[in-house]
Amino acid sequence: MKKYLFLILALSILFIGCEKEGVYNPNKKIKRIYEESLSGSSPKRLSQEWTWEKKQLKKIDYYWDNQISYTENFSYDNKNRLIRIEDYSYGDRYEIKYDKDGVSKIEYYYDNVLESFYEFKYEKSKVVKITITVYDDEDYYKKTTKPESFISMILPIKEVKDRIRSKNTKGNYVYYFEFEYDGNNLSKMKEIDGSWIDEYTYENYDKKSNPFYSNVYSISEGFSKNNVGKVINRWGSNITTIEYEYTYDGKFPTEVTMKYTGLGGSTSVYRTYYEYE
Repeated sequence: MKKYLFLILALSILFIGCEKEGVYNPNKKIKRIYEESLSGSSPKRLSQEWTWEKKQLKKIDYYWDNQISYTENFSYDNKNRLIRIEDYSYGDRYEIKYDKDGVSKIEYYYDNVLESFYEFKYEKSKVVKITITVYDDEDYYKKTTKPESFISMILPIKEVKDRIRSKNTKGNYVYYFEFEYDGNNLSKMKEIDGSWIDEYTYENYDKKSNPFYSNVYSISEGFSKNNVGKVINRWGSNITTIEYEYTYDGKFPTEVTMKYTGLGGSTSVYRTYYEYE
């Protein structure tokens, strides 16, 4: 859960200060991301390092125990739009398609085989629905060992794998996300999988700038102009919460502290640090 919550924020970063869908025109360029557990013995450690060429993000190095674990590479078209995210070590990639509204479809390939795709629906320039289709490929689910990352967390692959196995699903697997807004901030997100509904409510926004705003690759906070203070997750009769505190340098956060309160009142606290160029 902790990694998922952290990456919802950390993976939202392609379009900081963007002016046009798919075009990255950053006000600030993230250079490094660190993470720390304040509830256990995990010290502050380097998680990601970003490499830029002028205004284009070209690659992200992911670290484990102060060593590069793997690298993801970013490619653009002649309109400066992101069209591919590729990891040569694990052999997976995303191909990104556009229409007049913006990103229309994202295709995920593993060993050059199309494994899943995401289709986007817009209303008044806002994403209101993402439909995710995962192809039936048992070999893929058996052999995939890649850690959670930018690519794998666009779709929480481990979550889908576990759900498919628990349902003993055969054939293609389809589920979707729906989004509601209050002005320029996300107010509600629903993950709908048949009769299963996982609902997130977003509250207590501040007036500062969210550095991840306008990125359709984030499945939550990247859809909001300001920084959220509280997220409430409900599924069935269960409720969990995340509360956020921010430290700013000007308009943009340099530290984000997340307090997660789980079932039964158990709590965990994590902190993410952002360094900018």
